Amino acid sequence: MLQRPRADPLRLTHARLGPTQSRTLGDWLSGTPYPAICRTLDGMSATPLKSARIEVRVTSDQKQVIERAAALQGRSVTDFISALVTEEAEEVVQSTRVKTLSAEAFDDFLRALDEPPRVIPELKRLFQKHPIWADPERMAEIEFISARVR
Repeated sequence: MLQRPRADPLRLTHARLGPTQSRTLGDWLSGTPYPAICRTLDGMSATPLKSARIEVRVTSDQKQVIERAAALQGRSVTDFISALVTEEAEEVVQSTRVKTLSAEAFDDFLRALDEPPRVIPELKRLFQKHPIWADPERMAEIEFISARVR
């Protein structure tokens, strides 16, 4: 037996499932337990559902501390862990993109940018060569050799 909860008209709940175990209409039709997106009727909000898994082994003491911290914030353990780990991951990614220089190092960097480019003979020769992928004869030779190696 299917019911339509009033809060979300497109979310269907089976009579035997609790409100946290409800599925979207697309789930019932497709038979998939994890829909890609949960939609509201007005189409204004589309929240990606969590379908990817990450498993972590922790000690029982770590688990107790995590569960207590999540409870203190009124969050589920999954929500608590995923929020903290995502925040930390974003900081790590950002730290590899942004480099902080001292004022002196920054001035040196700007001076180097303002200088005329140096001529490096090896690079000049390299750029004057005809690229291998533009030479059909050399490409045929490479393909012949790679076919023999397979």
